[in-house]
Amino acid sequence: MPRDLALSYSRIGPYEIDSRLGTGGMGTVYLAKSKFLDEFVAIKALRDDRATDQRAIDRFMQEMRAVGRLPHKHRSARPTRRR
Repeated sequence: MPRDLALSYSRIGPYEIDSRLGTGGMGTVYLAKSKFLDEFVAIKALRDDRATDQRAIDRFMQEMRAVGRLPHKHRSARPTRRR
């Protein structure tokens, strides 16, 4: 099983990781607190072994665009790449 790199960090950008919500074939979803918004958000991160697979990245971005079209007051679809 690929290691869960995000849990090695307490932060991803402006987000403080609280816990892992779930894991699937493409990646993992985390509960995190936004330092700017002072509220909890869900962050989906690609698995490490998928992060260099262009087909997986394209699929992930397609999913983020689809989520971005959903109307919901608690939704934010701003993909951020960790480098």
